[in-house]
Amino acid sequence: MHLKKTVLAVMAAAALFAGACTNTELQDKVDNLDARLSKVEAAIERINGDISTLRQIVNKLSEGYVVTSCDEIDGGYRITFSDGSYVDILNGKDGRDGREGADGRDGSTPEIGLKQDPEDGNWYWTLGGQWLTDPSGARIKASGEDAITPEVKTEGGYWWLSTDGGESWEKLAPYHDPSANVISEIRQDQRTITLTLSDGTEIVLPRKQKLEISFDGDTITAFTPGETKSLGFTITGGTEKNTVKAVGQGGWIASVKMTDPYKGTLYVTAPDPVVDCDVVIIASDGEGYTVIGSLSLEEGTIQFTADSYTVSSEGGTLQVHVSTNVKYVPVPDSDWVTYSETKSVREDVLVFDVKENMGPERVCRINLLVDGIVRAEATIAQSAVALPGRFGISSPSGKVFSHNSATGQTGVYQAGGKSFSRLLVPASLLSYEIGPIPGDATAGTVFNGSLSVFEKGTVTTDVARTFTVLDISGSVIRLTDNENWYYVLRF
Repeated sequence: MHLKKTVLAVMAAAALFAGACTNTELQDKVDNLDARLSKVEAAIERINGDISTLRQIVNKLSEGYVVTSCDEIDGGYRITFSDGSYVDILNGKDGRDGREGADGRDGSTPEIGLKQDPEDGNWYWTLGGQWLTDPSGARIKASGEDAITPEVKTEGGYWWLSTDGGESWEKLAPYHDPSANVISEIRQDQRTITLTLSDGTEIVLPRKQKLEISFDGDTITAFTPGETKSLGFTITGGTEKNTVKAVGQGGWIASVKMTDPYKGTLYVTAPDPVVDCDVVIIASDGEGYTVIGSLSLEEGTIQFTADSYTVSSEGGTLQVHVSTNVKYVPVPDSDWVTYSETKSVREDVLVFDVKENMGPERVCRINLLVDGIVRAEATIAQSAVALPGRFGISSPSGKVFSHNSATGQTGVYQAGGKSFSRLLVPASLLSYEIGPIPGDATAGTVFNGSLSVFEKGTVTTDVARTFTVLDISGSVIRLTDNENWYYVLRF
């Protein structure tokens, strides 16, 4: 800023004595000078920033670190090293700004560079391609404990260089229009990052892919007491010396089996009772780089939001809600209930298709299996069909007949065991009745009745029989006349 004030004062004085410039012309010249000085200040800041960045980079190289990533950021690049540290290189993108710095050989921007001595392995500063030395002639180191970071400035129309923190300055060449960067270009491929400096020197940074571990499929988090689960994993990056370890806590047991340096399986066994805990995962590349992660584990829970559900005899679609954090399989124990789909976010909604019921009331149990073990149960009860008439008859042949005495309609019901399906036929067919059945009949009740045959609603045969009630299930009564047995639906 001292330079700017001095030049402005000179310009103002020249204008007063010469009287040759108008106020507008003077203002234009002042604005132009201010813009040029701002550009110079930006160039100085940029060059000193590049010098500092270069020292950080060669220090990382000297310490054995490698580049794990080189990512574009606003106005430049960010280079990340294997220890997690990073440097930002600004305004060096594509190297376009830096190419103009070539004029420095004729007295423009100083060409600060670096070279590595192949004998001692140290990095040293250069100026214009030549070793930068101190007053005793010793080369100035850029890496190591006694390394120095040079800095530049402009004053009196010249570039100045300091290698002692600004205590003293060495006058260099006159400056023109500085626009160069010390780092003029960045190139990268899968194995290296190459920095091209304004003097043409190239610094090659070795890189390797960042060590990461990823698990295959769904992450295991919820366990039942004593349960063991396994989870495959893949390592990206690292070396042939990759290793992975797992550490369980709170009674959890964790172990790892490597199949090769880049793949393996994690085994976890839950304690009994289960306590929420983290398993620590440690991956190392065998060369000093390690990443640590964790897997949160908890007790697995699964339950129906209701213990039972009711469906009408017509059947249809039933949605059953399940609260869970584990993977499971819904299994109905009857073929008239079919699992359809799961609609899931945090609470699952199971959708079941229920067939029409043409017989008595029936119940289906839904089991939720976790790794083949029943962890939750619920029932689906379906109402009995509302058959016409007072009751029907089923013989071992599988036919069930009933008669609606009020309307004269006859119904024929195909059956197999206790499963019924309804088929209405013209009233001209024969139908049958058993009765009357005592209203207080129970298993073992013996009563006298008749087996009646109807034709078009009129009794044509009426045979007296003695019946014994074998058992009663809901509206279904099983009878015998000591010759045949019958299933009767009582209404």
